[in-house]
Amino acid sequence: MGNWVMHVEGHGIHDNGVETDADSMLRDFAGQLRIKGHTVQSVSFSAGSTKTLPISDTGSVEAPPDDWEQRP
Repeated sequence: MGNWVMHVEGHGIHDNGVETDADSMLRDFAGQLRIKGHTVQSVSFSAGSTKTLPISDTGSVEAPPDDWEQRP
């Protein structure tokens, strides 16, 4: 027993107010964890575009590209 972190990335429907939305399913899952005795300290859901920041061979972050990358 101890601390844990879960991380899931995906693509699909969200923010439509239906039970099959990813955000609704996450809320239900977090509730089930609490019902089963887990302490859930935070739950977050984010959606949108992502931007890749290239890192040079020296480890420094290079100037970000101008184009946004949409995750599939």
